[in-house]
Parts: sequence; structure tokens; C-alpha cells
Amino acid sequence: MRTADGRATGTSAVEHRPNRIAGAVKPVDAVLRTRMADSVFDTETLLDISVNMIPMVIIGFFTLFLLFLSPFPDDRFAQVVAIGLHVVPFVLLGILTYVAAKVIEG
Repeated sequence: MRTADGRATGTSAVEHRPNRIAGAVKPVDAVLRTRMADSVFDTETLLDISVNMIPMVIIGFFTLFLLFLSPFPDDRFAQVVAIGLHVVPFVLLGILTYVAAKVIEG
């Protein structure tokens, strides 16, 4: 360290330099709060409703599977029923998830 007139003080041979990066990098929670301010729901609500996202991904996967690799190639009625049995729960789960998030958000 050096005094105002430039003389070395103390036992440290390394001068203290201010951390120039510290002011440039925002803490993670500040970044999340900034992004979440633009979001409809806060972090806790998104974590609460994320439980419903896994079944929606699974249903979506099997719906796409049925659309592209149908086990019912010649029977249109069976295809429509199979896709309907996937799409209806997917839509209802999406609506339920949204309503639950609105209730949790208060």
C-alpha cells in the first residue's frame, strides 16, 4: 500500500487494486429479478407450476410420436381417437396449470 505522497506502507508488497470487474458483473439474483420483472409469474410460482410441465412434455412427445409413427396407418378413426386422447388432456393440463399459477400468484 502507498500513502498519498507515494511512500510504501505496511508489510504487503502487493498493492491493492480496485476490482474493475466487480462493478461490471451483476449478481445472479439481480439478473433473475430483472428478467422476472418482465415475466407474468415470479420465480416461486414458476417453480410451483413446473411440476405440471413434465407431464405436458411427455404427452407432447407421445402426440408427436403418434402423428409421425402411427400404429394405425389405415384406420383414420383410430388415429383421431388416439390423437384426441393426447391433445385433450394436454390442453386441459395447460389450462389447469395457468389457473393454478394465477391462484398461487394471488
